[in-house]
Amino acid sequence: MELGQYDEAAKLLAQVAAAPGLPKPLAHEARLAQAAALIRAGKASEAQAVLSAAAADGFPASGRLRQELTIVQAAAKAPKPATGSDGRPAKPAEAVKALEDAIGQATAAEARGVGYGLLGDLYAAHGFPRDAMWSYLWVDTVYPEAKDERVLAVRKLAGVFEALDDRDRAEQYREKLPRVR
Repeated sequence: MELGQYDEAAKLLAQVAAAPGLPKPLAHEARLAQAAALIRAGKASEAQAVLSAAAADGFPASGRLRQELTIVQAAAKAPKPATGSDGRPAKPAEAVKALEDAIGQATAAEARGVGYGLLGDLYAAHGFPRDAMWSYLWVDTVYPEAKDERVLAVRKLAGVFEALDDRDRAEQYREKLPRVR
């Protein structure tokens, strides 16, 4: 996923989740990561199908995995990017609120990290790099327990700062990336 090959990552994660003898919690984690990869690939409807199947497969009623499921479900319902009547990107206010509410209900730091990473992706997809930056910074600095999400956030921060024409900060994050891997 770090390379932006979300479709390929989703396929690999589907294979991992279907591995014979894999304990259910690991299969659930793989399904959540698969759904997140599909969302990032712009395939929200496929992600929703994966999440529905995962939820029906004895997902825990509470805990970190349930919190992540709720967050990823909220992200999967976000609309595709659109422009307003003035031709500028339209901020997906309802989707942002739903995702922020899901993040706010989560108590597990890893789940919140995943949520902020997906929120950053939502902002970035809709053309709001500054808002995306703040979400990715939350993952990097406040919720580093979400290790895979942190790697993605740091990589994306380098790109966001480059797009915002802050080359020094972009370089700082490119240099930081190997340390957080």
